[in-house]
Amino acid sequence: MKVLKLKVEGFTCFRKPVEVDFSDLELFAITGPTGSGKSSLVDAILFALYGKIPRLGTDLSSLISQGMKNANVLLEFMMGNIKYKVARKSSLTKASQAILDECHEDTWQGVCSGVRQVNQKITKILGLDYEAFTR
Repeated sequence: MKVLKLKVEGFTCFRKPVEVDFSDLELFAITGPTGSGKSSLVDAILFALYGKIPRLGTDLSSLISQGMKNANVLLEFMMGNIKYKVARKSSLTKASQAILDECHEDTWQGVCSGVRQVNQKITKILGLDYEAFTR
């Protein structure tokens, strides 16, 4: 799997929209001072892929930025020669949402939506469930 792009908004310290473009990088390191959001970027990738993170499980209310109602994460990644885009939304007032798209000839097509369906499809695409991925 190659991470291409990560967009976050209302997610931990990232109140305003932030986009990180990894597409031109073969190898990268996330560095910065304590509290700058390094762990939050890794958490956002895990949240996008599996809808949970190791330190919180599925209780994601603490991931929503203070004063915000929603946390939104969008992750674009490549697996083999196929590009995928997974988006998740966690809300204080509504159930979590998820959608997975696949790119064919520069056109995005919906693969599935719904938390359970996206989780199952991501596991199949990556060949790893959440527990194996986080080891």
